[in-house]
Amino acid sequence: MGLDDGQLELNSPNGTYYSGQTVQGKLIIQQDKVKIFRGIYVKLKGFCYVHWTTRRSKTVNGKKEYRTINHSAHEEYINYKVYLVGGESGERSTGPGRYEYPFHFRLPDNCPASFEGQYGHIRYEIKAVVDGALQLDQEKKIAVRVVAPVDLNLDPYCREPIEIQMEEIYRCCCISSGACDVSVNLPVSGYCPGQVIPVELVCNNRGRVQINDIKLCLMKNVTYISINPNATAENGRQPSRYKCMDRVVEIKKGPIPGNTNRNWTVEMEVPAMDVYDLSGCQYIKLEYAFKVIINPKGCHTDTEDFRRIVIGTIPLVGYQDNIRNPLQDQLPLSMPEKSSYPPTTNTYPEDNPPFPNPGPYPGSSPFPPANSYPNSDKPNASYPQSSSPYPPNSSSYPSANPSYPNVTPYMDNPPPYPGNLTDPGSNPTYPSEKSPFLDANLRNPGAKVDPGSNSPGGGSGMNLPLLPPNNPVSPRPVSPYAAASAPALHSPDIAEKD
Repeated sequence: MGLDDGQLELNSPNGTYYSGQTVQGKLIIQQDKVKIFRGIYVKLKGFCYVHWTTRRSKTVNGKKEYRTINHSAHEEYINYKVYLVGGESGERSTGPGRYEYPFHFRLPDNCPASFEGQYGHIRYEIKAVVDGALQLDQEKKIAVRVVAPVDLNLDPYCREPIEIQMEEIYRCCCISSGACDVSVNLPVSGYCPGQVIPVELVCNNRGRVQINDIKLCLMKNVTYISINPNATAENGRQPSRYKCMDRVVEIKKGPIPGNTNRNWTVEMEVPAMDVYDLSGCQYIKLEYAFKVIINPKGCHTDTEDFRRIVIGTIPLVGYQDNIRNPLQDQLPLSMPEKSSYPPTTNTYPEDNPPFPNPGPYPGSSPFPPANSYPNSDKPNASYPQSSSPYPPNSSSYPSANPSYPNVTPYMDNPPPYPGNLTDPGSNPTYPSEKSPFLDANLRNPGAKVDPGSNSPGGGSGMNLPLLPPNNPVSPRPVSPYAAASAPALHSPDIAEKD
């Protein structure tokens, strides 16, 4: 069995997937005779490779000797193999005909995006291998492009404005020639391809030196990092770094003659370019910067300043979010299964508007879903089904019209009322005729308390005092529970003392 007439097909027409997505495909083989082999397998491999060289000289016996130093680094993100037919041992045979073998792989959630640079790359590829029993293995490869979405709404820095203030004093032969003040303002710090960066440029030339031009640049900075396993104290144990800087966009304004002021509003369009999220790679770092360069005339040196700027795939909500991505056709057709990523419509959709209005956190909403609150047809809802502010009858709280129990809630021992009530200083509150604690025998002033009854004082062997005839039962004025209109308590003993 050979792969000369075979092919690998993926379910993505452009072979592009988001990180965390599942890659599905099939291996198609067409053969015209019987083939013998051990097995057929496919392997998905994702890796980063960095390499560059430097030359160093060393003087030996009065002669310079040059040597080349290799700087390289490598790391893997996925290396998964699955057998479609057979295995590592034994023999299999197939007859003439057409055969299709489906397969699928899931990309890691945090794998970096595919990247091709001058001194390093990040690549993903699927390789199909026929493990021949009596002949050499045959292979067929296909590249897989991985895109990691960059949502500007998830980085608070992207909403911050950019302000650059520059001041330069010019001197020639120790004589001052004046100064120049330049102010540059941008509304936000995060943009997407196809959007326009509005730049406010103000120049106040307070001297005799003419400013040839002021350059506004969008810079792309790529840093390659390598680790030499054979590093020694001579060549250093620290990782080697190689930086590459490219100008993506450049706009010039000027000249500005001496002792003049100039104001501009410049629109810098972000060109169609790939957006990379390389946060999962430790050997390749990529950043963008907005750079301002002042170029004075004569022997004066240039003045530069820059600020970090973020280029993403999902724009800020409410800021130029109706602009189509120029590279929409090169993006995956669907979003990954991972819930933390935004849905498909949060990237550059095919229909207008290309930049929708997603929430600040894709895949989630600050409000609960419609079915998160119970309704009347859900008996096990955690919230009461009625709109009444009072709890239902099954609640641990009493109902709207609670009734006191027949048994007194007070303890039987000690009794709730003292045994001696002749002291006028004690101010007991006698139960009224309507009190549920008043036994039927107590309603008769001449009756005695049954010691075995459940009435207050029952079981304690205590007799309650009788109420004076024709004397209202009310607390003394000193009681905090006395009513404002309650009459004063009359006692014959107190009257005689007075």
